[in-house]
Amino acid sequence: MERVRPPRPSDDAAPELIGPLPSSPSLAVLLDAVRSPAVAREDVDALLQGLAHPPSEDESPRSRADFLLSLITAPSVGDLQSTQGVTVRTAAVRALLDLGFPYALEVPPEALADALSARDATPLAQLPLPGAIATLAGVTVQAAELLPSMFQMANRQFPPAAWMFLVALSVVLGPAAMTVLSGLFRKRGLLIFGLCMMGLTSSFWLYTFVTQLLDTPFPLNKSATFISLVAGLGFLLGTFLLRPGAWGSDDETPDSRR
Repeated sequence: MERVRPPRPSDDAAPELIGPLPSSPSLAVLLDAVRSPAVAREDVDALLQGLAHPPSEDESPRSRADFLLSLITAPSVGDLQSTQGVTVRTAAVRALLDLGFPYALEVPPEALADALSARDATPLAQLPLPGAIATLAGVTVQAAELLPSMFQMANRQFPPAAWMFLVALSVVLGPAAMTVLSGLFRKRGLLIFGLCMMGLTSSFWLYTFVTQLLDTPFPLNKSATFISLVAGLGFLLGTFLLRPGAWGSDDETPDSRR
């Protein structure tokens, strides 16, 4: 009896090989997207992220500089804004400056002046407003509760010690001021340190609130209980809403461009 052999796989039945993964869109493709009538802020964000990358191996600095100059001199594209309020012209000027000599000398003076003014205005525009409001609520309540008693302690000395006033202000205002200023000026290390200090301040006020609830008769009838709650929640929300990722997009977070 003849033994039946299994059919041999033909070349047509061979499994298809997986091709290379698609690369990121080129700058030309991203530019076509922002030139379309249905352009969205996300398309502008994608173009700005592409401009932040250095030229690839098959792209010369000269061709990149010519591409950036075309964006700077094209009002229909240069005036488009990203979700963070940065225009394409400003991002193109920054990218052209990053190319260095001699391409940075080709930046038009008026475009350079506009980019510098936009850079000065951008940090305030990127201030996380909900986090700033929550932090301001915590600072206000904390200052109203602690500063009068601290000033009374300082005035007991004659003459009053000026350094005690500075210590009181730094304790009450220091963590919040450090957090906001370091976020505005892109100082990631100081921002994290300020957030840690605000977290400790929030823990102190929330611990005070829980202690008053457990140890004080009729705690909800006293204003100190609500003061502790508002201060604790204000600093807690501020710590979360002012974290490094909240200051702009991923390529504009504090110290990320270093």
